[in-house]
Amino acid sequence: MVTPGCPSALSGQKVLSNGTLACRTQASRRSTGSSSALSRTRQPYNELSEFSPAAKGEQLQAWEATPSDTPLPKLQPISRTLARELLREQRLKKRLKQQIGLLQRQLLQHGDSQTALASNNPGSAVSSSSSSSGVQLYEQWSEDPLFSAATPPSLEQLQRKLVHVQRQLLQASSESLADILTVTTRLQDMATCLELPLDLVVPMVARHEPLLLQPLQQLPPRLSFLSSALQLPPRNAAELLASSSPQLLATPLQKLQSNLTQLQRVLGSRGLDAVELLQERPDLLAQSPASIEAKLERLPGALSMSRQHVRQLVAECPQLLRRSVSTLAQRYRALCALFAIPDSFVEEFVLQEPQLLCLSAPTLKAKFDSLLVRYGAFSDDVVDMVLVDPAMLLNADPATAPKAPTVKASRKKQAAAAAAAAAALQESSLGSSSSTADDYSSANSDADVAGTAAADGSSSSSSSSSSGSMSEEEEQQAALEPWQLVLQQRQEKQRGARQRQRLRRQMQQQLQQQWLAGGDVAAVPQQLLQQQQQQQQETYLPLGSMPTSRQSPVRQLLAFAAATGLSAAQAVQLWQQEPALAQLPTALVSAQVSRLSAALGLGRPGAAAAVAASSMRGSAAAAGGWQASASSSSSSRPVLQVLVKEPGLLILPPGQMQVNMQGLADLLSLDLHAGLMLLLWQQPGLLQLAPELAEYRLQHLAGLLQLSVPKTLGLVLQEPRLLVERPVLLAARLGSLCTLLSVQRGVASECVLREPLLLCVDDDELQQGWLQLCGRVGGWAPDAVDVVLADPAALLRGSF
Repeated sequence: MVTPGCPSALSGQKVLSNGTLACRTQASRRSTGSSSALSRTRQPYNELSEFSPAAKGEQLQAWEATPSDTPLPKLQPISRTLARELLREQRLKKRLKQQIGLLQRQLLQHGDSQTALASNNPGSAVSSSSSSSGVQLYEQWSEDPLFSAATPPSLEQLQRKLVHVQRQLLQASSESLADILTVTTRLQDMATCLELPLDLVVPMVARHEPLLLQPLQQLPPRLSFLSSALQLPPRNAAELLASSSPQLLATPLQKLQSNLTQLQRVLGSRGLDAVELLQERPDLLAQSPASIEAKLERLPGALSMSRQHVRQLVAECPQLLRRSVSTLAQRYRALCALFAIPDSFVEEFVLQEPQLLCLSAPTLKAKFDSLLVRYGAFSDDVVDMVLVDPAMLLNADPATAPKAPTVKASRKKQAAAAAAAAAALQESSLGSSSSTADDYSSANSDADVAGTAAADGSSSSSSSSSSGSMSEEEEQQAALEPWQLVLQQRQEKQRGARQRQRLRRQMQQQLQQQWLAGGDVAAVPQQLLQQQQQQQQETYLPLGSMPTSRQSPVRQLLAFAAATGLSAAQAVQLWQQEPALAQLPTALVSAQVSRLSAALGLGRPGAAAAVAASSMRGSAAAAGGWQASASSSSSSRPVLQVLVKEPGLLILPPGQMQVNMQGLADLLSLDLHAGLMLLLWQQPGLLQLAPELAEYRLQHLAGLLQLSVPKTLGLVLQEPRLLVERPVLLAARLGSLCTLLSVQRGVASECVLREPLLLCVDDDELQQGWLQLCGRVGGWAPDAVDVVLADPAALLRGSF
């Protein structure tokens, strides 16, 4: 055993410096964790605290005394392990950013020193620069595996190290994007930086999610450059990029500038306008200009067209530049073989409708066959019609492609059925007497089926004639053309997708029934994921149906907005208020929205007007501008206004909702379907109050204002928001009112009794109303106090 002061330990300290430092860091973390654990164990624990009503009331009171940002406790509190991991990620990102800054500075010093030495003494520039900048970094990066321990780092090694650290930072940032709050905050920062609405930024990021990892300071110059390149305003350019090629915003600015210059040179030399082509296909900027030039050189020979006609094709359909030359040549030959006309006619036909070259050969064949079925069996007539109007072929539906068997196949089918019937009759005549009846009956059934198949010409045959049917199926498969095989494979994939969607809907219905029966909201996505993994390993799910672990947060945000009927900006705001909303599948969100509308009776006469009036007053009071815009944009659906005000109602189980409604009706002595509905239209947040919590808040309000319970009930019926606000906020606002007016608590309570909204206004707005009132009465505070005591609503007129 080595003691801490012995020479061997001192000699090994230098060798094991890194390991010792790591051990010290881990030991300090353990000591911190152990001290916190020890402080927790020293606290007394009452075994009956969970079961006694008194202890339950104390817990409610303690929870009410603690301010919180949400009206209800969080469903999933962050564990200590998760908090430690988040802190570790933040430290890793900070360290990587410091390394990137250090490397960038060292690269600048390396270049400056090399330039200065080269100007003074060109012969010794390399050796001096390596000795000046390389030696400084040798001690810092000597232990790095990317560098050699024998020589100082060179310029190439520094650049490699910089790229390596940048990749590490990108990976660490991408891992942290699974957090809902991080994603929503990043989306808002992008919208603010680009000066674009969230309704445009969210779909753009959903189409190309690496935009979330781009530095915000690099996005505005790229958008400005793309706007000037497309000759469009920034808003219109962003809309075009969001619909077609959002990946251009993730492309470095130097590459965009270089590609634009070369693309203008390539297209301008051939008489093409680069701006018009880019407005049609902005993703041409992401393609190599050399490949575009090579395509323009090879297309005349591949299509057997003149350069003028190729230029006309590209000008009318820039999408052709996104296809390879071999693919375009193959499709052109397929058109020639399909129509069986001279190449000159096909050339004129393609010049009239260049988009036909963007369709594959099987699709063209299927569209042409559908026209044959619709207009007649003569292909020459259909060809003449298509040559006159090429849009007929382009707009034809390939789903109506015929599957009628040919005459040769029907004859083979009849011969196989007759042979099977003859063989069955011969076996029945040569068999034993015990099996004669059975064989004869089977032969008769085979003969009947064979006769039916021969008369109708259908594709089905008897199950007993197995050999004939198998050979017939093989012949049918061999007789199919390539485009028919492609269509058959597509139909099989579609049938499999529909079957998987059916299974998914069944699972979601089962989970929905379980959740409606009172299940845990947080456990629904995990159960959905487990059942999907048990049913099938690879499941095809449309947008919004995947669990949280398999779908990106931005796509899930768009699916949530589509399910609720809100805009993307409103969905971002709701997720920031209630991150638990991201855990609900789309089917449960839609069902909960419908159920909430039915529970509140929003379809009754007067409901829309009451909810709109409450939303306007709430947004004018202090709810925020985004709620005012939401109420104005969704005035046709009152349930959307309710969701904007109270997003926590979506995570409230329906069973708990009914319990809360019944408890409120009993507490306030109101009818469940008449009086309570009017109250809920004004303040939907009452649905989130459990009966015990609502009773506790009512008693607390009565004690705070020194009123009896019946008078407090009347005050709550006059302003139901008093029951939604936390008691600690009500007490603080009452104290602020006493300080502002310089009156006793009883006088302030009388003012609140006459104007209950005084307890629903923040201190800043109350101070603003007081200053405006003092300005109207001449700046004399006692006169302003007399005005407030005579009419407490005068204090609110100054703030609203």
